[in-house]
Amino acid sequence: MALDKIRMSMLYDVYGALISEKQREAVEMYINEDYSLSEVAENIGISRQGVREQIKHAEGFLENCEEKLKLLERFRNISGDLDKLEAQKDEKTEKLLEDIRKNIIFE
Repeated sequence: MALDKIRMSMLYDVYGALISEKQREAVEMYINEDYSLSEVAENIGISRQGVREQIKHAEGFLENCEEKLKLLERFRNISGDLDKLEAQKDEKTEKLLEDIRKNIIFE
Protein backbone atom coordinates (compact mmCIF):
# COMPACT_ATOMS: atom_id res chain seq x y z
CA MET A 1 0.00 0.00 0.00
CA ALA A 2 2.85 2.41 0.78
CA LEU A 3 4.18 2.05 -2.77
CA ASP A 4 0.69 2.76 -4.13
CA LYS A 5 0.49 5.92 -2.05
CA ILE A 6 3.90 7.06 -3.26
CA ARG A 7 2.91 6.50 -6.88
CA MET A 8 -0.41 8.26 -6.36
CA SER A 9 1.37 11.18 -4.73
CA MET A 10 3.67 11.46 -7.73
CA LEU A 11 0.77 11.21 -10.19
CA TYR A 12 -1.08 13.82 -8.15
CA ASP A 13 1.93 16.14 -8.39
CA VAL A 14 1.93 15.80 -12.18
CA TYR A 15 -1.79 15.68 -13.01
CA GLY A 16 -3.55 16.88 -9.85
CA ALA A 17 -4.72 20.12 -11.39
CA LEU A 18 -6.89 18.09 -13.78
CA ILE A 19 -9.14 16.52 -11.14
CA SER A 20 -12.05 18.21 -9.40
CA GLU A 21 -11.58 20.39 -6.32
CA LYS A 22 -13.33 17.81 -4.10
CA GLN A 23 -11.12 15.06 -5.43
CA ARG A 24 -7.99 17.19 -4.93
CA GLU A 25 -9.01 17.91 -1.36
CA ALA A 26 -9.66 14.22 -0.59
CA VAL A 27 -6.49 12.99 -2.32
CA GLU A 28 -4.36 15.66 -0.68
CA MET A 29 -5.54 14.68 2.79
CA TYR A 30 -5.55 10.92 2.24
CA ILE A 31 -2.38 10.50 0.19
CA ASN A 32 -0.14 13.42 1.10
CA GLU A 33 -1.24 14.14 4.66
CA ASP A 34 -1.91 10.48 5.56
CA TYR A 35 -5.40 11.02 6.98
CA SER A 36 -7.67 8.01 7.33
CA LEU A 37 -10.81 7.81 5.18
CA SER A 38 -12.86 8.64 8.28
CA GLU A 39 -10.74 11.70 9.05
CA VAL A 40 -11.03 12.94 5.47
CA ALA A 41 -14.80 12.37 5.56
CA GLU A 42 -15.12 14.36 8.77
CA ASN A 43 -13.02 17.23 7.40
CA ILE A 44 -14.83 17.61 4.10
CA GLY A 45 -18.30 16.72 5.31
CA ILE A 46 -19.14 13.62 3.29
CA SER A 47 -19.41 9.93 4.16
CA ARG A 48 -16.42 7.65 4.42
CA GLN A 49 -17.75 5.76 1.38
CA GLY A 50 -18.03 9.07 -0.49
CA VAL A 51 -14.39 9.81 0.25
CA ARG A 52 -13.36 6.36 -0.91
CA GLU A 53 -15.26 6.85 -4.17
CA GLN A 54 -13.73 10.32 -4.71
CA ILE A 55 -10.24 8.89 -4.21
CA LYS A 56 -10.88 5.83 -6.42
CA HIS A 57 -12.23 8.03 -9.23
CA ALA A 58 -9.26 10.37 -8.90
CA GLU A 59 -6.81 7.43 -8.90
CA GLY A 60 -8.38 6.02 -12.05
CA PHE A 61 -8.29 9.37 -13.78
CA LEU A 62 -4.66 10.05 -12.78
CA GLU A 63 -3.57 6.57 -13.91
CA ASN A 64 -5.42 7.09 -17.20
CA CYS A 65 -3.63 10.40 -17.73
CA GLU A 66 -0.27 8.72 -17.12
CA GLU A 67 -1.16 5.82 -19.39
CA LYS A 68 -1.87 8.25 -22.23
CA LEU A 69 0.66 11.03 -21.63
CA LYS A 70 3.51 9.22 -19.83
CA LEU A 71 4.73 12.45 -18.18
CA LEU A 72 5.74 10.76 -14.93
CA GLU A 73 7.60 8.04 -16.84
CA ARG A 74 9.41 10.66 -18.92
CA PHE A 75 10.27 12.62 -15.80
CA ARG A 76 11.74 9.53 -14.14
CA ASN A 77 13.76 8.66 -17.25
CA ILE A 78 15.13 12.19 -17.58
CA SER A 79 15.91 12.34 -13.88
CA GLY A 80 17.82 9.05 -14.13
CA ASP A 81 19.76 10.30 -17.15
CA LEU A 82 20.62 13.50 -15.30
CA ASP A 83 21.88 11.46 -12.35
CA LYS A 84 24.16 9.53 -14.72
CA LEU A 85 25.46 12.76 -16.26
CA GLU A 86 26.02 14.23 -12.85
CA ALA A 87 28.24 11.28 -11.92
CA GLN A 88 30.40 12.05 -14.97
CA LYS A 89 30.20 15.82 -14.90
CA ASP A 90 32.98 18.27 -15.36
CA GLU A 91 32.98 22.04 -14.82
CA LYS A 92 31.45 22.73 -18.24
CA THR A 93 28.39 20.55 -17.66
CA GLU A 94 27.79 21.45 -14.01
CA LYS A 95 25.93 24.72 -14.75
CA LEU A 96 23.98 23.14 -17.61
CA LEU A 97 22.84 20.26 -15.39
CA GLU A 98 21.77 22.69 -12.68
CA ASP A 99 19.71 24.70 -15.18
CA ILE A 100 18.09 21.58 -16.62
CA ARG A 101 17.12 20.31 -13.16
CA LYS A 102 15.55 23.66 -12.26
CA ASN A 103 13.48 23.63 -15.44
CA ILE A 104 12.16 20.07 -15.42
CA ILE A 105 12.08 18.80 -11.86
CA PHE A 106 9.12 19.51 -9.61
CA GLU A 107 10.53 21.34 -6.63
